[in-house]
Amino acid sequence: RAVDLAADVLTMRLSAQLSPALRVEAQGLLRSWRHDDGDWEEFSRPALPALLAPLLLRAAEEPAAGSEGFQLNELGRAVATLARASRGEALGLYEAEWALTPMANAFDESVATAIRRVAEACSRRGAPMEVMEMALREWVHEGCEPDQLARGVSRAAFEVWAVQGVRDQGLPSLRAAAAWLRSEVAEDNRRLAAGSIDSQVLAAVGREETGMAEDMHLALDVLDGKVPSFDELVAAKQRTFGDFPLAAEAGLQDAIAAAWSGAIPGLVLSSAAAAVEVWWQGLSDPRLVVGQATTRVIEALRYRTRLRVQATWPGGLANDGFAPAFRSEGDRLVPWFVSKELVQEVEVLEARKREASGGEGAARGSNLPGIRERPDTSITERKEGNLASFMVDAARKVTGGRCMYCGSNDAIKAVYVWPLEIGGTEGPSNFGCSCGICYEFKRVLGPKRWGEVLAEDPEEAVISWWTSQKEADEEARRRVEELKKSRPRR
Repeated sequence: RAVDLAADVLTMRLSAQLSPALRVEAQGLLRSWRHDDGDWEEFSRPALPALLAPLLLRAAEEPAAGSEGFQLNELGRAVATLARASRGEALGLYEAEWALTPMANAFDESVATAIRRVAEACSRRGAPMEVMEMALREWVHEGCEPDQLARGVSRAAFEVWAVQGVRDQGLPSLRAAAAWLRSEVAEDNRRLAAGSIDSQVLAAVGREETGMAEDMHLALDVLDGKVPSFDELVAAKQRTFGDFPLAAEAGLQDAIAAAWSGAIPGLVLSSAAAAVEVWWQGLSDPRLVVGQATTRVIEALRYRTRLRVQATWPGGLANDGFAPAFRSEGDRLVPWFVSKELVQEVEVLEARKREASGGEGAARGSNLPGIRERPDTSITERKEGNLASFMVDAARKVTGGRCMYCGSNDAIKAVYVWPLEIGGTEGPSNFGCSCGICYEFKRVLGPKRWGEVLAEDPEEAVISWWTSQKEADEEARRRVEELKKSRPRR
């Protein structure tokens, strides 16, 4: 009897949305469905949502659909929203849910038509059509769980991105989906702040949706080269990134590895990719990842220094493992292996920074584009300048008391290998050493450009060093000749 009463209520609610002709048809269908005496083949009686779907679509095309006083219940709200979509109006996130909720778990052509119609309505507000169709289809097939369409849109956007190509044609649809979801979430938050959404549950849902929208933009930022921090990645993986299809997961991991490699001079791409993979699979926590990556960076930099020294002095230097402290380039001391062109590049950037700051007292850590890939490195620089003596001693032990970039032992200072802003730890496992000259070059050039210099062919160091020595010898001979000429004859 409880089932009969529920069915009667459903029939009355649906009938209220239909014209008299459709009302009679709907009542007959529902009566047949209730008593299982319809024209259905054995074991093929449709699910109730599948039975309702064509009726809701036809009701949405009624002239009175969506009129005042029409949305009396969930079915009425669905009919009215479908009617708006049929008239060519645009729909938002929650309106898409309203339109399709009565069709939960249904699978037939009428449901597909409704999904396509709602997706088209959402696309009028900027949502990518292919993303919305996929998201709505999966959401309906999974039971139309309330307030979960945003998660479906996020998952579908990344899946479409992976299918269309993580490097090229897939990006526009991912950007469009992220922009649409962010605008929808902002609108919902505005309504919540205005009091038109008065529910703690909806407030919690709004926070979750905001997080998903931010996660999509974080992924786009990483794909555009922004360096993500561990804190950002951990939060995004818990909310969104954990639902990625394999192709999207691989594409984002590659982008994270490339960003980390560009932010940490000496972190080669293969080591960065290994660090991302270990963390992503839950095999290591961020602190251990940083420590292991720091060890690889110092080993790789030491190896590059050895190659440069061996190429420049094939017979070896008097003391194995030693390298020149610096060389002179005009009135300036520079790392011994860099080219004259790089010195000029540094001088141009310094001049630009002075000009931007309005004088000679250029502020450290300029935000000029091109000088830094990640402008806000003030935390790392400030803490590097205030390390306790025992921390400096620990850093010297890690690198043998030499600059990890050039091998010099002149004016050594302790530094953090993995920047603190992107998840670097403040313990000894993240310590390295840099001479003052290399530190300044890295600061002006930015970590990515400095990393490119360190990765150059060792033969470049040979050319730079001996060309400089030749020019210095010629200058010395010229000055000697001038002195000889200026001396009075006896």
